[in-house]
This record gives sequence, C-alpha cells and structure tokens, in this order.
Amino acid sequence: MVRVVKKDHTKEPFNIQKVVIAVNKSANRVLYNFTEDELKSICNHVEGYIRDHHMTEIQIWQMHNIVESALESVRPDSSAIFCMVTAIDTFSFSTSKYRGEQR
Repeated sequence: MVRVVKKDHTKEPFNIQKVVIAVNKSANRVLYNFTEDELKSICNHVEGYIRDHHMTEIQIWQMHNIVESALESVRPDSSAIFCMVTAIDTFSFSTSKYRGEQR
C-alpha cells in the first residue's frame, strides 16, 4: 500500500480521487474544466510514476511535483497557472490558520 506523508508527518493511504479533486479545484479557479480524457491521463501519469518508481511512501511535496508533471503532460500551456493557484491557496490556508480564520 502506498502512503502519503502529509506536512504534519501523518500518513494516509494514497487515494487518486484526492488528485482529481485537487486538480479540478485548481482548474475551476482559472475557469477551466478538464475533460474526462484529461483527468484519466493525469491519473495514469501519477499512478504510473508511483508504480514505475516502486514508491511505498510519498512526501506531499513529491506528490505536488508528480501532479505538476502530470498537468504539464496534459496541458503544457496552463500547468504553471494551476500550480500558481495551488501555491496561492496553500499560502492563504497557512496564513489564515495563524489569524484564526476558518476556510
């Protein structure tokens, strides 16, 4: 079983649906909708990378890099935008918790 090591060092089982949710969330923020074929390609890329590299644990930063690579392979013209949106969202989340804000 593949596990993802989160920022707080907890581990959870890898779930490809979380990748789908994350990339769709970022895409929606830039007013884009992935086709089913694009989502299938992203999932195949991520799962293939994990399988080909015999990974049993993945740091969350590694997962972000793998997903970024998958986006690049599917939508080279917009992967940087999706990554910037994700970075902004991550920054907003991390600063809001220090201000006591709920998301």
